[in-house]
Amino acid sequence: EQWWAASPRAIPLTLLATSCTAVLCGSWAFQAATDCRWEEAIFTSWLFVADPAAHASVEGGTAATMVGWVMTCLGLVIFGFIVSVTQDMMSSKVESLRFGNSRIIEHHHTVVLGYSEALRPLISQLALANESEGGGTVVVLSDKMSMEELMRVVEFQDGVDLRGTETVVRHGSPLQAESLLKVCAPTAKSVVILADLDISADESDAKVMRTVVALSAFPKLAGHIVAEVRDVDNVENVRLVARHPIECVVANDTIGR
Repeated sequence: EQWWAASPRAIPLTLLATSCTAVLCGSWAFQAATDCRWEEAIFTSWLFVADPAAHASVEGGTAATMVGWVMTCLGLVIFGFIVSVTQDMMSSKVESLRFGNSRIIEHHHTVVLGYSEALRPLISQLALANESEGGGTVVVLSDKMSMEELMRVVEFQDGVDLRGTETVVRHGSPLQAESLLKVCAPTAKSVVILADLDISADESDAKVMRTVVALSAFPKLAGHIVAEVRDVDNVENVRLVARHPIECVVANDTIGR
């Protein structure tokens, strides 16, 4: 039971083993009832399981007919379970796609971690920078809002021209390496970490530091990191925990200059 609950392959493997066992047992019973060759018994047993009407034309007497009827009943049960498991797997996959849990296949893209009011202007500027390359891909990873809300933020339905740049959103925590792999952070040309404006400056910078530590779990990054820091006193702390090239930007300080 624990194996069934923990392993996604448990139920399909169980159904496969049950089907093979049923076909083998049915072939032995059919061979004993008709004295046919074992290869023919195997094929006939499979027909009983796969085709509910196969036992109607069986020859060999009452015993062979009863074997065919039992195998047909087992086949209906087995294929009913197969249809149910397939439906559950497809539903789970569609649900995963809807909630942004699937892994993207990208390289040389830009990853934006977190969400703030600066997200839309940032995407616009990245689109302008990518114009000379014919466009690019910007992947946003955040857990502050649902997948649907995040998609509405980056859709730019107000007529903004992204100049060939595509936006992709994924739901997940930037503090988890698994979520960072979901957006292919190690193969990105740049990783931008946005500050959280809904909390205090120190808490936001601490969150940025934890994100930098999570990125340090990867031995190599194809690009560099740009981190938004709200307190200039925390810049050296962020640089200290970084394993890869990083550029810290203090938005308030930059605007003040």
